[in-house]
Amino acid sequence: MLLSDEQRALSELFAGRVPAPEGDRFGAASWLELETGAPALRGALVAFDCTLAREVRWGSHHVMIGDVRNVVRGDGRPLVYCDRGYGRVALEQTLPA
Repeated sequence: MLLSDEQRALSELFAGRVPAPEGDRFGAASWLELETGAPALRGALVAFDCTLAREVRWGSHHVMIGDVRNVVRGDGRPLVYCDRGYGRVALEQTLPA
């Protein structure tokens, strides 16, 4: 899932930087159900509906590899987090030749 730049507060909430209302961060967001039954954040810029193809243990992590069944696309610009801060994507303008 790719968050839109309007979902910064949700990013902060799920990163644990702000307390979740009533201790339930999932209850603080609005969700929709995709074709496979997977939940997706309402208003996300992109949500990938996948079935699990493979799970790989890599050190202390589990890497999930999915077969994409459907893509749900929203509107807006992506939320960008880099070097401990949020930024914006600048669109490059094409000048006439």
